[in-house]
Amino acid sequence: MESVLFDVDCDDLWQISRQQAHQADPQDVNDRIAVCPATIGKGYKRDIELRNGIDLTFHHYQLNDDLVVDRISRGENSYLEWMFVLSSGFRLQNGVEMNQGHHLLAGLVSPGGAVEGLAHTPTVEVDIHLEPERLQSLIGDQLEILPFELQQMLARDEALPFSPVRTITPAMHLALQQMLNCPYQGVIKQMYL
Repeated sequence: MESVLFDVDCDDLWQISRQQAHQADPQDVNDRIAVCPATIGKGYKRDIELRNGIDLTFHHYQLNDDLVVDRISRGENSYLEWMFVLSSGFRLQNGVEMNQGHHLLAGLVSPGGAVEGLAHTPTVEVDIHLEPERLQSLIGDQLEILPFELQQMLARDEALPFSPVRTITPAMHLALQQMLNCPYQGVIKQMYL
């Protein structure tokens, strides 16, 4: 069975949960856990603000049913988002399916449409959010060193809202597991991540 929520409903539910989030790390006020709304499933999203312009979200939840978030608005995003799916998966607006062991980059332009979350197994995902200004401060005036598709995304090319889906390599998987299982707190955790 499928549940259909409009973007505003789903966003509102997660927004309420994030407003009620509790601190995951007693030494870091920017590390918070939001409990998954019961109407959607069980589990949580953990949001960690690392440093200026870089954030992480760790997804760890099980949907009650396949979930279609309908009417996601078309528009611009304030950050680039690298999505790494370690378990479960979802279908994007353009019909691309992300499954266990896949990753992609979402650009600065959202095509709008519907996204379908798949309930068959628990969702474990790591998202890395990077503001374009932060990326440009890291590379300076050397935009040409970036892959061409990333250059297009930074130019807000509407023809490329997502990179192609790629396979998570063993080295990437190891790094993602180390992030999810970070043994540190406070400043040391911030440096580690």
